[in-house]
Amino acid sequence: MAEKLVTKLSKRKCFTLNENDTLKIVSEKLQKHNIGSMPVLSTQNNNVIGIVSERDLARYISNDEFKNDLPVTEIMSKNLITCNLNTSVTELMEIITNKKIRHILIMDEILEHTAEQDRVTVEIENAKQLVGKDSDKYIQNLEKKMQDHASKQEFEEATQLRNEINRKKAKQLGIEEEKLLGVVSIGDVINHIIEQYKEENQYLKNTINTVLPP
Repeated sequence: MAEKLVTKLSKRKCFTLNENDTLKIVSEKLQKHNIGSMPVLSTQNNNVIGIVSERDLARYISNDEFKNDLPVTEIMSKNLITCNLNTSVTELMEIITNKKIRHILIMDEILEHTAEQDRVTVEIENAKQLVGKDSDKYIQNLEKKMQDHASKQEFEEATQLRNEINRKKAKQLGIEEEKLLGVVSIGDVINHIIEQYKEENQYLKNTINTVLPP
């Protein structure tokens, strides 16, 4: 079952980095734990702020300006692709294929759902205080910027403000940030599919042998 895969992976040890770790430390930890990627956590609150992979490291090493004492935040991906405990194997494959990625973060589904429920309420209640504008009109403009990407600077500012609003409201409500449960790799998904195929194949053989004994 799909849930069985993600649940199983969420229970294994998840190795992480912190934002002050250098590329040398990244390389050492990836090799030590024999893994292809690691989430990067904020030193302030342990929230996930990025993910770095072997490919990120290899791509940067080929750069003439390579420095092994550079912080991991310089090469990590900040575009976090996540799933939760209800994500199916089919959905995982679709994410991997469509996003052209090899690793997906497993986040706590309950906190994730709660944060989404509160998103609009959070913005309406805090937008006027933060920017001194009509809240409804501001939220409409903010949504448009998020959708249209009016400019890179505006999009980044809108994203940053959205995140700040959500964090403030979540703090007021006593809601924690999304909790990291683990990482799913493309290898995990493929291995699961292969094992599933083997089990189905063996079941068919056993059934045939039972119906048509030699």
